[in-house]
Order: sequence, then structure tokens, then C-alpha cells
Amino acid sequence: MIRRATLEDAAELVGIFAQLHPKHAALEIDRHILHVTQVLSHPGTSVFVAGGPPLMGAVTLHVLPSATYGGRPYALIENVITDQSHRGQGIGRKLMEAAIAAARADNAYKVMLLTGKTRAASGFYSKLGFSSGEKEGMILRLE
Repeated sequence: MIRRATLEDAAELVGIFAQLHPKHAALEIDRHILHVTQVLSHPGTSVFVAGGPPLMGAVTLHVLPSATYGGRPYALIENVITDQSHRGQGIGRKLMEAAIAAARADNAYKVMLLTGKTRAASGFYSKLGFSSGEKEGMILRLE
């Protein structure tokens, strides 16, 4: 079952997101829960989850206003994760499809994401219709 996360999911989301960035998992749990709660409460942001409890995966969708394309918003997908014990079951695909459908329902004119350079990740997103040939993604880390 794919659904939008609620504030009640915050503590469990901390565990899922820790699989994305294990070095950040050392932060105290209360700080992690606060950060997830802020994301869940942010206007234009949705976290889609699979299952629960336990959560089997999550994806974050930000729908942002735009001054172009007739004022239609654009969307950004972040933090796509399927729990290690549930990979290979199509959960990631279902989460992504839910996020894309939500962006479409919000009249977004595009959905963007950045992914690691591993072949498996880019192949997964290509199968969903994402392409890397149109634009180039770049990052400036401010840590």
C-alpha cells in the first residue's frame, strides 16, 4: 500500500532514511524526528511511503512554484529508498509512480531528480521515463 506519510510515521521514517546516509544516522533520534516532522509539515512537500508498520520504503516529492511555463510548478524528487529487506519487489517503482502522479495532479510541468552514478540507479529511473540527455545535474555541497 502506497500512501502519504503522516506525522505519526516520523520515527519510522528516520530508520528508513538512515539507510540512505548511514554516517548521519549517528545524530540523536529526537533531532532526526524533528527534521522529518519539518519535512512532513512543509507546504508543497509530500513523503510517500510503502506499508507501515513497518515501512518498506519512502520517496520525498517537493512541488515548487515557478515563474515560467505559465506559472505551472515543477517537482523535485529526493530521498528514494526501499528498505534493504524489501528490495527487488517493485516497491521503489510504486513509490516513484505515486510521486509522479502527485506531481502531475499538481499540474507540474516537469519532475527532476538527481541520483548516484551507479548504473543500477540510472537504469531504474530510465525505465520510469527519466532521461539524462536533456540537462546536466550539478551539486554544490555546502557542508
